[in-house]
Amino acid sequence: MVDINGMCIRLSALAVAATAMALFASPAAAGSATRSIVALGDIACKPGEAVTASKCRHGQVADLTRRLSPDQLWLAGDLQYDVGATAAFNGSFDKAFGRFRPIWRPVPGNHEYYGENLPGLGAAMRLYAKAAGITVLDRDEAVIGGVRFL
Repeated sequence: MVDINGMCIRLSALAVAATAMALFASPAAAGSATRSIVALGDIACKPGEAVTASKCRHGQVADLTRRLSPDQLWLAGDLQYDVGATAAFNGSFDKAFGRFRPIWRPVPGNHEYYGENLPGLGAAMRLYAKAAGITVLDRDEAVIGGVRFL
């Protein structure tokens, strides 16, 4: 949520990531360097769930990501459905996207907090974010330029 002059606005992780991606990729921010970024959210089905024409295609998305060969992979939350438990995460999301771990820039979504939390998730997200100059808010706030972010 963003609080601007007392008005709260709820932002999705994907909207925040898309905005940040636009800023990061702008010529002013990048100088003369070219950056390649893939941004994804709401990604992996439960382990063993059937692939259909419109569902559970995270393996194909991972293959497309590999072919695009991005400099960074921005993960905009809800990486693992329905619950971000360790077994589900390892059995589905990590199988497809684990090879991109060195270039991950994750943001947690609500499904990461359902059931068993992934060990060290908060610390890992803060570490990746800090390296990129981003503050991760989890039950806290930041005030930037008079705007309160919750």
